[in-house]
Amino acid sequence: MQALEVVLGSAPEADVLVAISHEGETPLTLEAVEGFTGEKWLITGTPDGPIARAVDHVVVATPEVEKSYCHTVSYVCAVAAGRALQGEDVSGLPASVERELAADALGASAHDRVVVVGAGRDTATVSEAVLKLREGSRVAAEAHHTEQLLHGHLAAIDDSARAFVLEGEGRAAERAPDAMRALAELRLRHDPRPDQPSGRGHRPLPAAHGRPCRSAWD
Repeated sequence: MQALEVVLGSAPEADVLVAISHEGETPLTLEAVEGFTGEKWLITGTPDGPIARAVDHVVVATPEVEKSYCHTVSYVCAVAAGRALQGEDVSGLPASVERELAADALGASAHDRVVVVGAGRDTATVSEAVLKLREGSRVAAEAHHTEQLLHGHLAAIDDSARAFVLEGEGRAAERAPDAMRALAELRLRHDPRPDQPSGRGHRPLPAAHGRPCRSAWD
């Protein structure tokens, strides 16, 4: 949830607030923290910033402030730290990152825009992937929830777009093929990786919670 929603009073009732601020000084995040009356945590790369001084507990997720404008590493580390605080085993993340960095790049595209689709635990990954495409490559990119894509958003997508559908899990994984079929109707075709088993395992977009994704473009 965005800090602004907390400040506006739109956040659900909670006993604990976990704020994420890599540089530890975002004014709106600080305002949200200062206005919260319960237990407060901060996940950051700056252990002695103004937000750190306003919370009860500080988790330093990166050894230093990231120099990259996109803050990709710090985002992944912050999300992993958040999952670890909830008891999830994130020990496999370093190996996953190394595997993705060593894989063949998807390559450039002449398409006018990129569409990224997903649901469930991949919803945040979809939004972050689109953000990185925008701020890192200055590409016109759009984030779509799988179900919303199938109920209206599809009307604004044509063969000028390159599309990625994150497969997800559970019911989300069951709906992902429907999204792929709908995109195929727009003349966006599947592009399977030859080194993966048929029907699964397309390389995911690099992100903390990326699941196998299927890609489609013409």
